[in-house]
Amino acid sequence: MESSAFWPNHGPRLFAKLLALVAAHLHLGTMSMYLYIDDIFHAQMSLELVSVTRDASVCLHLRLGFIINLARSSLVPSQGMVHLGAWIEFFRAVVMLMQDKVQEISSAARDLISQGSATAAHLQSVGL
Repeated sequence: MESSAFWPNHGPRLFAKLLALVAAHLHLGTMSMYLYIDDIFHAQMSLELVSVTRDASVCLHLRLGFIINLARSSLVPSQGMVHLGAWIEFFRAVVMLMQDKVQEISSAARDLISQGSATAAHLQSVGL
């Protein structure tokens, strides 16, 4: 089987690498941001600065031919948000589990201690 940069299983990795290059270019312009797979989170000290960096980032991505999924994007500045089941607090650069996930893991840990053992499927079901 022939390997290609555009082979389906290479697409996400290639995209992440391309996005990292764009983020590095934006970072050279003193834009502070966090990059996670295919998401960019801008972090600035003021609402005005984050709005400017957001607009510059959107313009650069569009000029480079990226398609921004506006329905799944959050372009309104905020100090924190839920992303992939975790609370991200941008100003303090902190990522925390949501309280329900903490309780779920705590409950699973108590069950594990009381039972003395657990299956791999049980551990995987609670995210361990």
